[in-house]
Amino acid sequence: MPRRLHRKRKRIYNDAIMGHRKRRFFLLELPSLQDWPSKLLLPSKYFILFLACDAKGKTNRLLKQTGRKAIRQGMRAACTWGRDCERVHDRIDDACKGLVSERKDESVIMTSWHSRESLREALWYFLYCGFAARRYSRWCKSWLTVIVGSRRNAEKATRYMRSQGCKVHHLMP
Repeated sequence: MPRRLHRKRKRIYNDAIMGHRKRRFFLLELPSLQDWPSKLLLPSKYFILFLACDAKGKTNRLLKQTGRKAIRQGMRAACTWGRDCERVHDRIDDACKGLVSERKDESVIMTSWHSRESLREALWYFLYCGFAARRYSRWCKSWLTVIVGSRRNAEKATRYMRSQGCKVHHLMP
């Protein structure tokens, strides 16, 4: 029988991955992808995105447009979760090709999808493994969770992030 490890609860921004750099956590709840704001008011130039949505029935064009908007607003890594999140991930990758001139290790926009994980598991990955490439990391201190079309998932995400020591700031669309 595996032994449970005792975990101390501490603010996540003091973790070993980020060192002295303090991360700030934000949550944006949207009714639909079409409601993506034209401007995001985040304190850092770049951000890491967690996008939770049901993409079944959404056009590739809408998904790619959403990816382009996010990149133009400073997204430098993305985790996707929800029905058809692999396709969301692929369209974000497509958007990157047209907007990011250099495809080198130090400037790549990292993306991942989490179709087989629970919301909690996908958020864990986002919080503990999400990072921006070296070129952007100095100015990337915002972690943005966007929940589309599900108040229940927004509440779950907020509760989970708080349980991990995150102070979650809610953004208005």
